[in-house]
Amino acid sequence: INDGNFSNYTQAAFQNHHVATINGGTFNAENVDAVINCGNAGCTSTNEEHGKHFTQITGGIFNGGVKRSVGNIEITGGAFTADVSAYVAEGYKSVELNGKNIVVVDTADTEVAELNDYKFTTVQNAVDAAADGNTVTLLRDIDLADTVTVANKTITLDMAGKTIFNTKDLWDSKPNAWSLISVRENGNLTITGNGMLKAKADDCYALDTQEETAKLTVENGTVIGNISAIYVHPGQVTIKGGNYSIQH
Repeated sequence: INDGNFSNYTQAAFQNHHVATINGGTFNAENVDAVINCGNAGCTSTNEEHGKHFTQITGGIFNGGVKRSVGNIEITGGAFTADVSAYVAEGYKSVELNGKNIVVVDTADTEVAELNDYKFTTVQNAVDAAADGNTVTLLRDIDLADTVTVANKTITLDMAGKTIFNTKDLWDSKPNAWSLISVRENGNLTITGNGMLKAKADDCYALDTQEETAKLTVENGTVIGNISAIYVHPGQVTIKGGNYSIQH
């Protein structure tokens, strides 16, 4: 699962009875469980196959419990309302940040972005953990596997002289994936730090806004897209500086 909204009110928003990886999405089940690994009455520790049931979580937003009956859960990223410290992978840790339990990098050499002195394995995980007024800072050049989306918060992305690019096609890889970074409903993103956003040739835009309430400000840097460097559909974009071009 790379994205999507999943809700339930009587059972878990997501139940796994085999092998699953969750890279993103929002899972709402506040009065029950957002995620259960092998959760029905037939799952037993004496069944060898049930013991192989495994859920890996690398990112996403989880409102509700996270638990296993049998098998295992391993977490390297994500924002949780529940305490997930029992399932955090080696080299990572769970910290309380902006009112949620956030899984961040501890000793693993996988960090790409930083927020409030905590390190994250993806830009999206840092954005999901951020609150109004926070700044997400890049730590290295990043080859994006998915469009980064910003919604319902006002934040700054400090490029810190780094480059965000893609070697994998992002266009329509998931609903409304048109760009490296997309600002959606009630999102307000400022990009600074003299970095570069370079979309893969013949693939996507570099930046877009997709809601009337979306706001994007670019203060500096280099922005390279296809057909458009920045696509407004709709929204509000403010350019304060920088260099903009499209690939031929």
